[in-house]
Amino acid sequence: MINLKDLIDSYLNPPICNQSYIEKLRNDVKNNNEAWENRAILSSKSFLKAICFKVVSESMLENKINFIFPPIGFYYSVFHLSLSMLFLERTTEISQLKKIHHNTLIKLVKNKLIQTKLIDKGYENWYAELRELREFCNYNFGYQENLEKLTNKISKNANRAFDEGIRFNRHILNITDNLFRFQVGIGDGFGDDILDTYISEEDKANVWSDLAQFGMTV
Repeated sequence: MINLKDLIDSYLNPPICNQSYIEKLRNDVKNNNEAWENRAILSSKSFLKAICFKVVSESMLENKINFIFPPIGFYYSVFHLSLSMLFLERTTEISQLKKIHHNTLIKLVKNKLIQTKLIDKGYENWYAELRELREFCNYNFGYQENLEKLTNKISKNANRAFDEGIRFNRHILNITDNLFRFQVGIGDGFGDDILDTYISEEDKANVWSDLAQFGMTV
């Protein structure tokens, strides 16, 4: 008998991984569950960093506090989002992600996530545009007349990237039975300490709101 909930879920959230990938992933977990628990924690830490950069950048942009830092923050939000996904990609070694450089990161994203059709191919362009404006703000300060307009545009790239990242992370975490570990790590583990250290009370409230909305904390 067809389960209506499963049918609706399959329509609203079509599978990311093919059956072969899923079987290999489940076999990986069966052979070394502890390693996958560790991957989930590492992924959650990167995801929290990503959300922090995104929320703070959105706040500065919305309140017109300045326009030089949001492009930098939006880029690093997707940088850390990419790391969060790669920690959950079964063929990526954790050692490859330590002290990773920008060019190496996007190469891994292309090879491990885009070319394998695990995430939308548009991710590469969204990332490239974010990086271009970040580098412009870093190295060409004072030579851009439409920075607010450009920042509003690339903020949409960050939103698209997060849609892909959340979809991918939740899919892998569900397959590996590690979604709750990911959520608890943020909600009852290191989350408060990190947020108390780095961001304001208002931004912290917005981070928790986003995490709850995305279903990425408890």
